[in-house]
Amino acid sequence: LCVWRVNKEDCLDATCKTMHDRGGQNLTYSLPVAIFQRNGDLHRRIQKLMQQHAPNDRSGWKLEESELDDSEEHEESPTTRKQRLDQLGINLAVFSADKYLELIVKSKLLREKPQLANELATIRTLASRDHHRYPVDNIIRCF
Repeated sequence: LCVWRVNKEDCLDATCKTMHDRGGQNLTYSLPVAIFQRNGDLHRRIQKLMQQHAPNDRSGWKLEESELDDSEEHEESPTTRKQRLDQLGINLAVFSADKYLELIVKSKLLREKPQLANELATIRTLASRDHHRYPVDNIIRCF
């Protein structure tokens, strides 16, 4: 059971990179939580939640600019991509007007603040693009 699936590329330090494939415990990973509209309801909710649980620990979480476009996931030419989007009826100009952010937290912060982990796991079900996003436990590491 897990909430976040992690890869070696998600490691934030040398210990994590060394012990990831060896069953290391209490390793420090960068965990994507949610993508949401800047200044939207979820943005305000997340800011309030992070200020409540980690007001003095900005090193444990960050908000990064994000795109809804999944162009990095598809290796295709611009022409093929446009054809695929047209076929799906997707006009990217509709989404480019809004700016999006992604909340990323360190696994260490979630171990230190289990209530925060529980609340973020619930938010993940609503706003994560990860197919493995439904909370089932507080276990962070998946194999």
